[in-house]
Amino acid sequence: MAVEVIRVYDEKGHTVLKKRILRHLGVGKGGLILAMLRSDGTVVLRPLRKEDLLARLENPELEDDALGERVKIRYDLA
Repeated sequence: MAVEVIRVYDEKGHTVLKKRILRHLGVGKGGLILAMLRSDGTVVLRPLRKEDLLARLENPELEDDALGERVKIRYDLA
């Protein structure tokens, strides 16, 4: 198991994930990462992909709706 230290840079909580972490997640520029906060104090990071959003739709042909929700998620988390 590899371990990385992530520094918090300011009072707003800004951090930078190292390339090694992003590569491991398969996330590049503009990608989204889902942070799952667990009751034991741990955080699980995983990539948020278009397929994850489409799987939540009852009608996958509504892809535009799912992509709009992805944008909404991005701004709700900011």
